Amino acid sequence: MPTERHFLNWDKPLLWSTVDWLAERYENHGRWDLSQAIIVIPSSLAGRRLLEYLAIRADEERWHMLPPQICTMGTLPELLYRARRPLAGDAVQTMVWTEVLLHAPASALEAWLFQVPEKTRIDEWLELAKNLSSMHRELASDDLDFATVAQWIGEKQLAPLAEQNRWAALAHLQKDYWNRLDRLELWDAQTARRIALQKKELHCTKDIISLGNVDLNLIQKRFLQEVDTNVIALIGAPEKWKSGFDSIGCLVAEAWQGIEVPIEDSQILVAGNPADQALAVMETLGGLLERFESKEITLGVPDASLIPYLRFQFEQADTAVRYGPGSSVSESPPFKLVAALTTFLQADNYTNWASLLRHPAVENYLRTRLQLPNDWLIHIDRYYHETLIRDVPSKQSPFPDKRALECRETAIKVAECLSQLLHPLRGASRPIWQWVPEVVEFFQALLSTYKLAPDDPLAHLWKDGCVILNDLICSANTIPHEIQLPLSCSEWLRWLLRQASANQIAEPPSADAIEMLGWLELLMDDAPALVITGMSLSVVPDAVHGDAFLPNQLRSALGLMDNERRWARDAYSLMVATQSREALHVVVGRLGTGGEPLLPSRLLFATPTDQIGSRVHHLLKVRSRKNTETNYRSWKPQDEDHLLPIPEFTNVRIPKALSVTDFKSYLTCPYRYYLDRVLRLEELDDSPIELDARRFGTLVHDCLDKLVDPAINTSQDAEQIFEFLKKHLDRLVLERFGSTKSAALEIQVAQAEQRLMAFSAEQAKRALEGWVIKYTELEIKEGDAFFPVEGEPPMKLKGRIDRIDYHPKNQTMAIWDYKTSDTYNDPRDAHYDEKNDQWHDLQLPLYRHMISKFREGTDLVVGYITLPRKLTDIKFRIAPFSKEELESADRKATEIIRDIRAGKFGPPVFPPPFPIDPYAAICQNDMYTT
Repeated sequence: MPTERHFLNWDKPLLWSTVDWLAERYENHGRWDLSQAIIVIPSSLAGRRLLEYLAIRADEERWHMLPPQICTMGTLPELLYRARRPLAGDAVQTMVWTEVLLHAPASALEAWLFQVPEKTRIDEWLELAKNLSSMHRELASDDLDFATVAQWIGEKQLAPLAEQNRWAALAHLQKDYWNRLDRLELWDAQTARRIALQKKELHCTKDIISLGNVDLNLIQKRFLQEVDTNVIALIGAPEKWKSGFDSIGCLVAEAWQGIEVPIEDSQILVAGNPADQALAVMETLGGLLERFESKEITLGVPDASLIPYLRFQFEQADTAVRYGPGSSVSESPPFKLVAALTTFLQADNYTNWASLLRHPAVENYLRTRLQLPNDWLIHIDRYYHETLIRDVPSKQSPFPDKRALECRETAIKVAECLSQLLHPLRGASRPIWQWVPEVVEFFQALLSTYKLAPDDPLAHLWKDGCVILNDLICSANTIPHEIQLPLSCSEWLRWLLRQASANQIAEPPSADAIEMLGWLELLMDDAPALVITGMSLSVVPDAVHGDAFLPNQLRSALGLMDNERRWARDAYSLMVATQSREALHVVVGRLGTGGEPLLPSRLLFATPTDQIGSRVHHLLKVRSRKNTETNYRSWKPQDEDHLLPIPEFTNVRIPKALSVTDFKSYLTCPYRYYLDRVLRLEELDDSPIELDARRFGTLVHDCLDKLVDPAINTSQDAEQIFEFLKKHLDRLVLERFGSTKSAALEIQVAQAEQRLMAFSAEQAKRALEGWVIKYTELEIKEGDAFFPVEGEPPMKLKGRIDRIDYHPKNQTMAIWDYKTSDTYNDPRDAHYDEKNDQWHDLQLPLYRHMISKFREGTDLVVGYITLPRKLTDIKFRIAPFSKEELESADRKATEIIRDIRAGKFGPPVFPPPFPIDPYAAICQNDMYTT
């Protein structure tokens, strides 16, 4: 039947105009009967808003309203016909396509695949099946199939012959797909719709009102054109624009290619990077909030990558915000759990295991079943940090040094508990219906004790994510057994993740929140004020470039969604926004989230020709941030000086004993000294694959520690010394890192060997000179040594001395500190700047206060044994301090002790003293105040 077209002026939101039109059309003496109408709307969000406005209008007018049936265009067809067979769901369709591919002849696959996967790589076949299924649906929605495309290419010469052969091969696969569905007595929705149209089976007794559906595919158009009822198209545009719409209210793409969109330069604000764009949005909203309530403002975000930056600014401004489209179900806790579980089942290495442990449900499960210390995850990280283990911990795992032995026990206990839980999910491939009980039981065991707090901000993600996950798991039971491929549990779970990827979880409603919407949702939005950000060329209008199967030229020829249609749709949406909003502002960014330069959307150049130059000039000007802090403050000041104050220490703890290395730490930065040496804060990272400088030095130190052995401590044979050290190095490496090591660690072990070999030659020379190794790793316990402080109690000294040698003939004792760093200073210069009379380190001068119980001889020397990468620099280096310099060092040590006892631990030194500062976030190295 012919479609009625009604043009609703766009001087106000389309939903408001629609309510007025429905009132005029269907209200009769206080009875507003909309029950005989089906209103087809572009999105469910717009449908909910329309129903809300209808209820408000009925309440205001005191009408008795019978509500309409509201649906989207995607669900309308199934209301207009009855399928003769059950419809195959997405899971069934994908499984059938996978069977088609696995049974296809090699020639049919090689015609369109550059590389045919091995039959055993089911994951790859499922992904190919998903892509084919998606292409099948898109073409079917415009009443096309693969054979038709091949025919078009041949008749119209749209592509080379090889392309026609490719589509012909795909057509054979599609025919096999239909045959397999027939044998199962199933149809897919696309086939059912096409047959319903061919058989003229459409029927409806209600009016069908198409509202704002300006871009429909061919099948959807035909449903509206051929159904045997009254179809009405409500078009958001003045009637003078009627040539821009076809008979059912869809855009005529050609008519919108050259339109001029009336946006003034004053409405466009140009910002720099995403953080600047977010700040510019907040400044713009600050002005709008003087005129509108928050619920009257919408923020359009075509580029979803800006959402985190916007949320951050909203949080700092204490402004409620809601992202209408919600977040991907992949970001919900249940699906993050499935992703971590799948990855671990596919490759049960340490990295994937540690990632799985950090999911809150897994952590809760382990805590409820094991007696774990509160910092058990730190134990796990420390164990890796010390051993660089590559496999899941077990009783065969390597032993770290004694400082981390407890961490090994924790890691093994956790690994065994988790292994028992996961055991049912391992095993040979099987039909997926056989995995359902095992997977359900796993999630029940894991989540049975996990409780959400009533105010948990993730509660809706947990709830909706679990519902979607449950539906997907149960959908396995809808797949006929005869087409279920044998899959491992990890392959099935990964397939579920792919099936779920398109689902979104909406955020809970909030009456006072500013609504953020994606680009396609803005057309039906009704807020009087709109701010759009993210209008870059790569986002709006979106375009298809380089599609492997359906490039834009072929799309245009086939009548599919192409770049012209996208331009028309987006130009119309922007035009409606300029006409129907009381206030419209656009924030354009110059840089993307990766720092890449961005070009503005072509829509912003849809101006009269004589104004394009002015628009280009305007879009090249980035807003000045000079007065940003005075005009708008995105950070709430915590005090008058700092927007984010650096933490101050409370209940300060005063150390009762100091190590000789504490003095250098305090000299470098008193604030960082307190964080490091008193609070014992440290940064643990389970991502490195090689030893850091400290642990590499510890490995070498622990080998050299063995030189005190009487069998070797006086040896003058370099080869004997090296063999001794290498033996201990091999033993330590096996104990601490196991037999399976990363390539990087293997290289480091080889480097340690080279340094020990070069050192052995130097050690043999020392022995030849008459030196004897007396002590290695000599521990000075608290109370064994004291530093005198005039007028105050002495300060206890503690620590370890790497090595002490003695020369009996010269009666000289030598104290050495090993340095394995690749860069080093002369030991005297590393401690004392003679030119500026400034001490940087007091370690070597303070050693003389630590060894009174062990002192022998009359003379004492101190220095470094350097073991850098450059082997010729491996030497014994003495620090020749004068008596006056040693006395100066003692005075500096006294000053430091007094300051520490007085609790002087701040503020942090700026600029930071280290190129890589582990306390950068606490000390706010990158924060500036004005």
